[in-house]
Amino acid sequence: MRLTLDLGKDGEPKGETSVVFTPLLSRSVFVQVDLRVPLGMVIEETEKDDPFPGRVIVTGALPGYSANGKVLAGDFVRGVTAYRTIMTGAPMWQQVISYTPQGKMQLKRLFFRTEGATFEDVREAIASHREEGANQTVSLVLERPVDVGSGQEGTPRLELDELAAGRDKLQDIIISDLKKGGVKSQAEEELDQLSVPERANKLLSPDDDIFKRNL
Repeated sequence: MRLTLDLGKDGEPKGETSVVFTPLLSRSVFVQVDLRVPLGMVIEETEKDDPFPGRVIVTGALPGYSANGKVLAGDFVRGVTAYRTIMTGAPMWQQVISYTPQGKMQLKRLFFRTEGATFEDVREAIASHREEGANQTVSLVLERPVDVGSGQEGTPRLELDELAAGRDKLQDIIISDLKKGGVKSQAEEELDQLSVPERANKLLSPDDDIFKRNL
């Protein structure tokens, strides 16, 4: 799964960058969210006996905070932005071969994958957005499992407003059906083609096919 992240003017690298993820789950969707600190997001590290041990997973969000309504319990945190003071201003090869520091130390916005990261690592990355000079918006990449509770395997979970957007109102369905008019049976259509005397004779004759079909 390839995503494009915008690290902004203080990013390293600056502006947009492309990141590729390999899904953990056989059925999931990737979601990118930008949240202001404090997030109010509740996370924990999965246990050793979990199918995906040592992964940081969302367990909920506190009401009134930016994460509420944007993250869901069960989301895996696959990546997060963080601020770090790094050496900038010189090509990496110069920094590697030089015995003296090249460039200058600057606070930069980076993106970290969470493979091998702990609960503390993710918490510190989020907290770094509070530093002076940092952008207080945290960018997160979440891997969201599909809804296995609906009985429709392979269908991503939808919020209530998304479900409502794709569902016709009951009153609209009723009005639409009323406008279409009734559906006539074959017997009624045959009777409409007869004159009044012929129709009377047909209906009064117990041996007539039309009479039998209307019993």
